[in-house]
Amino acid sequence: MFALRFRAVFLEGLPMRVASVLLSLLCLSAVAEEVDLLDERGLRRARILCDEGDLRAGLSLLFKLTRQGNTDTIRSEARESLETMGFTPQEIFKLEPSAMSPGDWKPLADRIGALATQKKMISANVLYAQSIIKAVVRVEFGADGDVAVNVQSKELAMALDILLNVALASGAPEYTREAQRLLEKVGIAGPRAEAIRTSLEAGTVPADIQTEVVALTLIKRLQEYRSYVDERNANPDEAVRQQIFRKHGIAIYKYLKKQNPQPKQLQVSSPVLDFWRDLSAPARADEKF
Repeated sequence: MFALRFRAVFLEGLPMRVASVLLSLLCLSAVAEEVDLLDERGLRRARILCDEGDLRAGLSLLFKLTRQGNTDTIRSEARESLETMGFTPQEIFKLEPSAMSPGDWKPLADRIGALATQKKMISANVLYAQSIIKAVVRVEFGADGDVAVNVQSKELAMALDILLNVALASGAPEYTREAQRLLEKVGIAGPRAEAIRTSLEAGTVPADIQTEVVALTLIKRLQEYRSYVDERNANPDEAVRQQIFRKHGIAIYKYLKKQNPQPKQLQVSSPVLDFWRDLSAPARADEKF
């Protein structure tokens, strides 16, 4: 309303009919702006305000969107944003930011800030563990096309222990679930998890777990290679990369298929494994590229 009063100053001196029309347009514009705050633009605005530390404005808008958003999707996404920031369903239902005193905001801001810091640390731990795993599983290609895989077991144990700690942590469900998915793929889950944790803390990785970690790492490498090999009309430099990745991808696939016992991840069909199976067939492996 202040904005409307401010704009109205500029209407002075205009003919009454013209001023009336312009004032009506200004009112409609103000209403439209208010409605816009209840759609996806308002949701983006609220999230940016919260990210930038303007919690009063950002949270007030998010709570408004949970109750007055113009679609079920907007109301649901606003609620999810509040839950991600650590608000319980009961708080989302009962809290009214406009009724909060200055003394109420400080502990709330501290709580949100502490949770955000915790999530960043957990996220960093997941990325750190993944980078360690990628580094400690080293592939060496021989002149005859054979593949040798060397694993730094102690460092691998440390990385898996970091992921296990994240998987058991609270306060960051999105990263906790990501760590759990990674561990489940290599066989760390259920009643056995605690025994494996003791082994990891001692710097030892059980043989079957290490086999699955190597398989997962190599399959991810095959996925990266495939994205290059699939590319068409590559420039000369990229064509050289394609040729090398094609040769190395076939070698890695054959290495994986020779493993006995077979890693569990190779016992399930997947697009990337099917791609390299077909490319490794004798009729195609000798094709000029």
